[in-house]
Amino acid sequence: MARTKQAVEYRELMVGAAIPTSLATATTETGGSPTVTKAADHVALTLDNTNEAQAAVLYMGDKLCFDIDDLQAVEFIVELDATPGTAVSVGIGVCSAQNDTLDSITEGAFFRLDAGSLAIKVETDDGTNNKDDVATGFTLTAATKTKLRLNFRDGIKANIGSNSTGGKSAIQCAIDNGQGQLRPVNLNGTQLDMSNYSAGLQVFAQIAKASGTATGTLKVYSVKVDHLKDI
Repeated sequence: MARTKQAVEYRELMVGAAIPTSLATATTETGGSPTVTKAADHVALTLDNTNEAQAAVLYMGDKLCFDIDDLQAVEFIVELDATPGTAVSVGIGVCSAQNDTLDSITEGAFFRLDAGSLAIKVETDDGTNNKDDVATGFTLTAATKTKLRLNFRDGIKANIGSNSTGGKSAIQCAIDNGQGQLRPVNLNGTQLDMSNYSAGLQVFAQIAKASGTATGTLKVYSVKVDHLKDI
């Protein structure tokens, strides 16, 4: 009898004394001290005020654990302390190889915020299709927990002259409306399409800056991935 894949859940709640062993951390600096630290109920990614390129990253050490074709949904609960400062960017989602510069990530689907704004954008890349800085219409509230969700299962892409497709060719997004409820994001007709990618992805969250003295802290409270797996 052929084996069938079953729906399973990967979940990490950032509680306890140590960062979960399934996750890795990294920092980029020259003379400063960006940090990734464990608090009681979250992991804090923090930039300091040294004028240099910096990054603080929580990811899976570039181990691409989740086949994109088995992904169902990816969900984070995060908190950003303040509006991103000069040259600061924040990325939260899934990617292939991690890169401190979000636009240099070759394959991925992630929410992002950039310097001077709390407006939440979303971006997808699959090596061919590239959707950059797509507005979601949602604005993050600083110092407030927010749930972000990427749906790889339920989208539908209508194709002229052929069967419709879905899943990774029509990724959907939902964001906490401030009352603890996830609301679908209207992307004004933009199709988030990763149909040209068929390999693995990892979860990641990062805060980085290209230069300058701006500081910032991104707190990660939980990450959850619904996916299919041979049981």
